[in-house]
Amino acid sequence: MICLNRLNHKTFYLNSDLIEMVEETPDTLITMTTGKKFIVEDSADDVLQKIIDFRNQCFRDVHVKIRYKDKRASLTSDIKPCEPAISDQAYDHDHQLP
Repeated sequence: MICLNRLNHKTFYLNSDLIEMVEETPDTLITMTTGKKFIVEDSADDVLQKIIDFRNQCFRDVHVKIRYKDKRASLTSDIKPCEPAISDQAYDHDHQLP
């Protein structure tokens, strides 16, 4: 969530994952994936920077937890390649068009 300021100077928190578009018209207009719109005091650049900062903080916390889970193990040794549940050939065979 990012903290933004309405035109009446009241702050509110917005789920940045649901932002579809940010534009300046000249006020900053944020359109959500739900269709709801917000006009804020913050510039489009400020909104973008707040989203970047929020996501960096989220991933930094995850990285720190993984890194210190086992100090002796490297990050790459803990990561296993993803294997498909079924092969592409088996999927194609079972899901052929009539």
